[in-house]
Amino acid sequence: MNLNNTILKITFLFFIVTIYSCKDDSTNPSNTNNNSPSGSVQYFFDIEIGGVQHKIEGNTKDIVNSSTLISNNQCYQINNGGNWTFQFSITDRSAPQYTMGENISLILATDNTKLGANTGSLNFNISNSYFKSFFESKNIEAGLMRFVEGNAKDRPDPSEINSISDIQLTDLGTPSYIPSGIGGSPCPFDPNNPGYYCWGETVKGSYSGTLYFMSKDDAYNYNIPVNVSLKFAALRLPY
Repeated sequence: MNLNNTILKITFLFFIVTIYSCKDDSTNPSNTNNNSPSGSVQYFFDIEIGGVQHKIEGNTKDIVNSSTLISNNQCYQINNGGNWTFQFSITDRSAPQYTMGENISLILATDNTKLGANTGSLNFNISNSYFKSFFESKNIEAGLMRFVEGNAKDRPDPSEINSISDIQLTDLGTPSYIPSGIGGSPCPFDPNNPGYYCWGETVKGSYSGTLYFMSKDDAYNYNIPVNVSLKFAALRLPY
């Protein structure tokens, strides 16, 4: 075989392999380069409760002011002395972030937050009509949604109620900040658009477990299982 032809074929094969290995995977929110040249940041949550999936995928380019941030479908984190709180909600299925699921609202909290495994709590919004009907259909006291994690229990210790473990945080992200000066000043990664916030990188994490809820028929017996899992890349708000 001609040596020049052999070298040409090897070079072409290497080029094809290189192109394939560098294929763009930006459609997966967890793989998004947050501080893109446009300054926009993608965020998402994917929550499954009792086999029903609830999901949003958004981009900060759709957040024009603080009212938009707190009134539309929410996926953000706030800091309280090292204890972090995450707000997840679907409140408007016509908003661009909505992907699937019902109108829901819940809060995840992590204690003494760090990379890796965290302990914390999960609180369902008991005024939410979907949660009310969902939990009542399972004979759970929807007006006082209390649970323990992992195993059914009779008269659990108060410290176990609504507490969860093994909340995995894989990326703590970076804080966002409000541009300084009158009218704001440009964000370093988006000089053409001062925006309302200069967005940092999202905090990414997940949780999966079986929660045993308090029965309607026995206020001391936590014996009704509901599987819960969530994945998220949440915006970090300025402190």
